[in-house]
Amino acid sequence: MMQVTVANIRGYGPWTLTLGHDREHHLQMLQASLYRKTQQLFSEKGALVFPNRYDEYIIASSGMDAEEHSNISNIISNEFQVKLDMYVGHGDTPQKAEQSAHMHRSVDTAKKHSDDIVTVMHIDVDNLTDRTHSVSPYGISQIMLKLHLEMSEYFLERESLSFFMGGDNFMVLGSDQGRDASQGFLDKIKQGMGINLNCGIGVASTGREAARRATKSLDTIREIRESGAEEIPRIYEADC
Repeated sequence: MMQVTVANIRGYGPWTLTLGHDREHHLQMLQASLYRKTQQLFSEKGALVFPNRYDEYIIASSGMDAEEHSNISNIISNEFQVKLDMYVGHGDTPQKAEQSAHMHRSVDTAKKHSDDIVTVMHIDVDNLTDRTHSVSPYGISQIMLKLHLEMSEYFLERESLSFFMGGDNFMVLGSDQGRDASQGFLDKIKQGMGINLNCGIGVASTGREAARRATKSLDTIREIRESGAEEIPRIYEADC
């Protein structure tokens, strides 16, 4: 079982129209500042915020209760010109928890469950630097978008949620099925796109700790490669 919070900016569309036509730069700055503050506040509670869209977040919020959500909402309201609506859901997979949040539309169900399990897979492209010598920056972005689409469809079928984290980094909020199928995804991308991926896996009771373990696992793959070892794993789960 895990807890997921969906947060979106309340009344965002109508509010943007009040800014006039010369508003895009202002909106981009607001979205960046709002994401930074939201990530800061949730990560202080052991949660991790994933950018779903610039005006919406999906948060691995296991370990947080309703009062903590409410406090964050109040801080955001006091510091910004907009408010965040938050909805909390629970499920035995990330997809089910996210759908539960969407359907129930309430933050009151947020609770601290000591038996919550959060799985994060941190995936990156192996040696992307070589491609940048022959492919333009925009061309690299196209590759990352295509890769994310493949990743999203593959893992969503396994009730897992994937997010592009910037650069060549992705994170998957994984179900047991998604975790077990991670090698299949790496094989699929290698065959279909000619791209080698590395995948670090982390499991913990909170989103932030699961991500830390996943990143440690990914770093371990790099360390093994740099050590000159003959066999380099593509998937690794560090003993944390």
